Amino acid sequence: MLTAKAGSLYISGQPGTGKTALLKEVMRDMDSELKTAEHDVNVVLINCMTIKDPKMVYHKLLEELGLETGKEKDGAVKAVEALVLGKNKSKKTMYVTILDEIDQLLTKDQEVLYKLFHWASLENSRLTLIGIANALDMTDRFLPRLKAKNCEPQLLNFNPYQVAEIKAIIMDRLFSLEASQEDATKDKNEKQPPRMAPLMQRPAIELCARKVAAATGDLRKALDICRQTIEMVEMETKKKERAERLPSQPMPLQEISLADLENRAAGTGQAVPRISHLSRSVSSSAIPMARSNEGEQMTLQEVPKVTVEHVKKALASAFGSPMIQKMKALNVHQKIVLAVMVLKIQNDKTMDCEVGKVRKKHQEERGFAHVTMAMLRMLAV
Repeated sequence: MLTAKAGSLYISGQPGTGKTALLKEVMRDMDSELKTAEHDVNVVLINCMTIKDPKMVYHKLLEELGLETGKEKDGAVKAVEALVLGKNKSKKTMYVTILDEIDQLLTKDQEVLYKLFHWASLENSRLTLIGIANALDMTDRFLPRLKAKNCEPQLLNFNPYQVAEIKAIIMDRLFSLEASQEDATKDKNEKQPPRMAPLMQRPAIELCARKVAAATGDLRKALDICRQTIEMVEMETKKKERAERLPSQPMPLQEISLADLENRAAGTGQAVPRISHLSRSVSSSAIPMARSNEGEQMTLQEVPKVTVEHVKKALASAFGSPMIQKMKALNVHQKIVLAVMVLKIQNDKTMDCEVGKVRKKHQEERGFAHVTMAMLRMLAV
């Protein structure tokens, strides 16, 4: 990009490995260098999940650049081609196009992807193409002619997060909640005792990191589990404070709701007070900031922490049965075959499934209506 040289890069990796996030961070770090470059650099980020028709990517690219698409049938394609292959040398402009979820542009003949990668490989091109997807072998499996045409992109694979990496990131997120002024007052040469992470016990963090790393390596899943466990502790803290408060304190007037008054008038039950003062003390990030007996707000180190039991509950909810996880990992054709077998067993009321009968049943259900319903029922277990 800084040398005004065209090219293409394909970034692959499982979901939650930081492909898009890291690329955005790199682009932010290079922002000052791009502004001072001898040529103009226009960066466009397109999420291909938002494009219904792969050929609409040309229109989307022109829209992001603030250009008109034209009224002709192939006007958008010709406009993009003239833009990235133009011969105007007065002041060269490079177009950095980032296509997230680029596998959504796959078609029967792969015309769109072949054309984009071909443009980025030409000598006089102004296009730098960066594609992001999950499949490691997308270019080899669906775009084999790229290698023959010598326009194969560079490959960069993101490996799933390991236990130590997930643990370090969770710890870093938790420590970032504490005031930075505390570290500024400490002598860096003085040996400090190991810091205690706020909100979560170390064994709980270790369990979360190990389970997620063994299952998917998805960092977003690990952070989501941490959020769920903190919310569990918050709810437990609210219930405990409400139970301690009910026998000793009357309900404040401002906390009496209309439902409470109706219950009292009807004599159907006792009113349940709302803990509004606790709700006000809880931040938007679901941190359970409880209060001590003296009424003072606790610090992050004093509030109840997430335990291993909380993490176990969140993990059971997130991953569920290992068998279900294996079925979700199947590809579409494997799921269809499995759904056909389920239909065969249900209709014949027998557990025996011969390959020939399964194939015949598959051909009978070519409409896929019944198969789809069976798949949905099966995956919703």
